[in-house]
Amino acid sequence: MTATDTLIRKALQLPDVERHRVLEALLESFPDDETYVPPEDSEWSAELRRRGDELDADPSAARSFAEVRRQIEADLSAFETEPRS
Repeated sequence: MTATDTLIRKALQLPDVERHRVLEALLESFPDDETYVPPEDSEWSAELRRRGDELDADPSAARSFAEVRRQIEADLSAFETEPRS
């Protein structure tokens, strides 16, 4: 059992009011600039690792935000002009 697992196990044994204090302190510890986005589940974490490994293997495959945004806008534009059935 890791130190984090032990901490979580002990925190879960606290009364509701104390757990709420811990929760508030943890939430306040995250940056206000929203740069940290917690993974929603283990599949998302695995996907992030896979993409990171892919980028590490071939850094030249990276695209700028401007490039990605242009592609998204082009895809959306094409989608919006498609005939609906």
